[in-house]
Amino acid sequence: MERGIPSQPVRLVGFKSLPTAGDPIICAGSEKAAEEMVEQMRGNADDGREDRAATTNDVEIHIGGMRRHDTRRVAKFHDLAGLEDSDGTIRIPIIVKADARGSLSAVRDSLVSLGERSTHKVLVDPIQEGVGEITSSDIHMAKESNACIFSFGLKKHDQAVMNLAESEGVIIRNNDIIYALLDEAKEILGRYLPARPHEQSHGTASIQAIFEVDGELGKEKVAGLKVMEGNLYRSKDPKRIPTHFRVYRNGQLISPEGESVTASSLRSFKKLVEDVRMGDECGLVLSGFDDFQQGDEVECYSIEMKTSSL
Repeated sequence: MERGIPSQPVRLVGFKSLPTAGDPIICAGSEKAAEEMVEQMRGNADDGREDRAATTNDVEIHIGGMRRHDTRRVAKFHDLAGLEDSDGTIRIPIIVKADARGSLSAVRDSLVSLGERSTHKVLVDPIQEGVGEITSSDIHMAKESNACIFSFGLKKHDQAVMNLAESEGVIIRNNDIIYALLDEAKEILGRYLPARPHEQSHGTASIQAIFEVDGELGKEKVAGLKVMEGNLYRSKDPKRIPTHFRVYRNGQLISPEGESVTASSLRSFKKLVEDVRMGDECGLVLSGFDDFQQGDEVECYSIEMKTSSL
């Protein structure tokens, strides 16, 4: 760790260029300390003891904990809720260890470049780096800052430290092949990105017949189906992810768009079931649509939230 860097990690979520001469500046060792200082300044301004201009959103805050020569580690204070990145950049903290100084520099720069080349708006930020074994201090730093640890070329690991990492939920990846380490990093660092909806189609079926039955709310229209591809599900196990249905006629969608059409009943030989496989026949009652015709095609799908890689 470099001289002048505090022992406790600091979360930094906004990055700006260095302030120009004359801009009010606050230097602090942590976000909390910075916020307390700004709050005090605002209180003083209300009492007429400080220049109100120094308490506006133009205050620049320098937070310790990063390499002091790196001008990217400058955050702008936006409001009392805390520090945030105004342009939406996602900061991904990492810790880098290596077997030699030259390797350390190359691995660190390669990991940082993953963010620079990413299609997502991210900044891979090495909050700590060093030559030698991973230590318990590294684990505590990673835990407090929600960082992953990447090590290169290290042949030995202290088992007590590895046990500590496991108990603290700290991710460690070690490799002596740089390309393999970067491939792992792309997947792991992708977990910091917001999950996005991903549609997965599970199966399709053809309507063979239509009939009505007495249901709890009166007459229900049942589509007699034969599953042509995949499976149909009432909900997708094991996570019980809700499934939805679309109905097509001559290739055109005729059911409501969106996710409002669900299965209120799925039966095989009059028995309620959770899924029906390809080649099997079943009876399907949909909530939100019942304007079936023989020959219509029914698609079963779900929307799952998934993260992506860098």
